[in-house]
Amino acid sequence: MIVLFAVPMFLALLLPALAAPPANPPAAADLPALTGTWRLAEPRPTVQARVESALDAMLAPFNPVIRAFARPRIVTAATFCDTYQTTLTTTGFSVGCDGRASATAGFDQPAVAGTSPSGRAYSLIATWEGADVMFLFDSDEGGQQVRYRAEGGALIVEKTLLVDKLETKLPWEMKYVRQ
Repeated sequence: MIVLFAVPMFLALLLPALAAPPANPPAAADLPALTGTWRLAEPRPTVQARVESALDAMLAPFNPVIRAFARPRIVTAATFCDTYQTTLTTTGFSVGCDGRASATAGFDQPAVAGTSPSGRAYSLIATWEGADVMFLFDSDEGGQQVRYRAEGGALIVEKTLLVDKLETKLPWEMKYVRQ
């Protein structure tokens, strides 16, 4: 099996964050409004079209054989949720997607082991970046960064797949509103 998302690119992005002094989380009263139950703010086909467009743009520079080989593998990893259940505390963040078990990680803690809905093992690190929470996933199948931020009463989720074999990234963004 060919691994499209390899550890080196993920580690290259993660090492500066680990080398930097730990970011201090806000006090409980100052936490961003990231806790709640959220639903996708636009139709699923609209978001899917945005992901497809980003994928087309990412693959455009490559020859047709590479595009045909890479596209199906990337599409399977380029997932998004219809609903999120999130809980933010001063010590950690928990995210559930479409009613599945939550992924939870503590800030400034060692990586947490988990299992994806497809049964693949991953490690997860949670970090602060300003008022945003970052989840950094790593597995033998690749890496993914997910940024969660509160904006105008909505939850903005920015996902980036790290595609090391192609030396590129696949970013896209979704907006969620409270249920």
